[in-house]
Amino acid sequence: MYYYIMEQPKNSSDKNLQTKIRDMVGMQGLAGETSVVSPARSVEELVDIALKKNYSTVVAVGSDKLINKVASLLHSKDVVLGVIPIKTGQIINKIIGLDNFEDACFALKKRYIKVVDLAYLYPGRYFITDAQIESDKPFKVELDVDSAKCVLEVTNINIVSPAINTQNLNNNNEEQTDNRLNIYISNSSQEASSLKKFYYWLNGNKIQDKSNCIFRARKFIINSETPTPVTINGEIVDKTPVIFTTKPKALKIITNRVKIV
Repeated sequence: MYYYIMEQPKNSSDKNLQTKIRDMVGMQGLAGETSVVSPARSVEELVDIALKKNYSTVVAVGSDKLINKVASLLHSKDVVLGVIPIKTGQIINKIIGLDNFEDACFALKKRYIKVVDLAYLYPGRYFITDAQIESDKPFKVELDVDSAKCVLEVTNINIVSPAINTQNLNNNNEEQTDNRLNIYISNSSQEASSLKKFYYWLNGNKIQDKSNCIFRARKFIINSETPTPVTINGEIVDKTPVIFTTKPKALKIITNRVKIV
């Protein structure tokens, strides 16, 4: 049984699109209970209703923010997450292998389920998309990357969930996964020599852009002289110092067999 959670419509266009989606899933024989987020009913309350009613599949219909919230609430539950994306970003699109609501409706019927890892912001925030730490001006941070420490000046740190690391099936019909966080660090200032040295230290090879660094880690600790906000989908959820780790095999999610690359 399917329980659909839709975002609060902002205008008549949103309402018409939600009606179209209801009709499409109904034609696929996937009609179920539909709920809409509102000031009177939060995402948390709607997910709780779905769990209490023992729905086997909860479908998030909407943006990255809604999908991320529902995913975080379903972690480690014996419930499958379905996704019907509306104006979502590359992370969600890559995870589900789809970038439009029409194909997502058909994918629900095929019900190809993957088990993915989630990112975890200690002490209690899970996410399937990404977290941001950023500033207009460079700020000094102390990074602990899998117990290796360094000090850098940065303007942006982007921590992306390991859910995007699941690869296509190999010759043995098995999925290849990497449960490390994907971390992108940048310094938009002209002088970013410390970041360049950090990249060399991590990778041991040449770098073309000294203001950017990409790496992976299972545990990532960030400290800064001044507490700096951590945001997920535009919402401030914490301030540095923070600890990021992963939650392996935390979520069952319906995806397309052919991944977007």
